[in-house]
Amino acid sequence: MKKLTNNLGILISCSLILLFSACNNHSPEEHRNEVTRPDTTEAQSSQIPKNDFEKLRNQALTTTPEKLNLHLSSDQLTIYGIVMDWEMGGTTSSTVCFKTGDASIYISSGGGVIGGGKQAEVNAAAKLFLSNAQECLDKAKKTRSTPLPEKNQVIFYILTTQGIYTGNEFMKNIENNTSQWQPLFDDGNRVIASLRRSAIDK
Repeated sequence: MKKLTNNLGILISCSLILLFSACNNHSPEEHRNEVTRPDTTEAQSSQIPKNDFEKLRNQALTTTPEKLNLHLSSDQLTIYGIVMDWEMGGTTSSTVCFKTGDASIYISSGGGVIGGGKQAEVNAAAKLFLSNAQECLDKAKKTRSTPLPEKNQVIFYILTTQGIYTGNEFMKNIENNTSQWQPLFDDGNRVIASLRRSAIDK
């Protein structure tokens, strides 16, 4: 797993912090307000330009099945990737997962984690995220644009063999458990939590 930090020496860490105690075995009521967020608090000496976020995010959004060595027919609507953009107080994180089980997270202020799918737990969480996204296609809309989220908003970009589908929600609705996108966000949140645990185990 490769670790990235920003050029101001502010860590956008491989470790991720839990704002609400995360436990995948909780009931829906217990799980309601559990959110895992990227850590932006610690310092580390290595550097990476801030503009790499846009480059890496665009690479993810334009990835094709062929680039992943997947042989998928365009005649059948198949999900092969998903990008979850999450705006948090002026900073955006992009959690990226592919059908291969690869998972990464990029931070707009610089830094992140790439290659997390090499860890078994992360790989399984990423594949589950994509599998459950299939059930969300009926409420998603096809799009050709992939803007960043507004303040405190989450946007899902679902990459398929027939184009990109999208859905979005504001965090207040997710935290209140009133959003139709709650289950998919929970799956993305589990990917972030698994990245956190795998980074700590390092």
